[in-house]
Amino acid sequence: MVVVGVTLTLVGCGSTASQTGTAIPEKTILTYAISPQKTYYDAGETVTVTATKTGPEDVGVAWGFSLQGASQFPTTTKTTFSVKTGTSGFRMIVTGKPERTRTVNGVSLIEGTATFNIQVL
Repeated sequence: MVVVGVTLTLVGCGSTASQTGTAIPEKTILTYAISPQKTYYDAGETVTVTATKTGPEDVGVAWGFSLQGASQFPTTTKTTFSVKTGTSGFRMIVTGKPERTRTVNGVSLIEGTATFNIQVL
């Protein structure tokens, strides 16, 4: 017996591998509002800046300010900045930014900064 040109083919179930990447978590955004909202304030008026957080991170605000003129020292919490304005010539610049950062794969997950100008003529 002579066997010529035998081809053997194997057919079977194979497995496939899929590559999974790291999912980027939801962002947390801080938004800000000032109350009352005016161009100029009266002497002795209380002004409050409030931050609202949207997203999963537990993050507050790092408040900063520069002051020109006399006033009471501002009071702050993780989400509010409140000050009673001084007399004529009073000016305060208030800044808010997230108290910490978080980055995944080069993407910032905590965002939101603001600057407010509070001025008495």
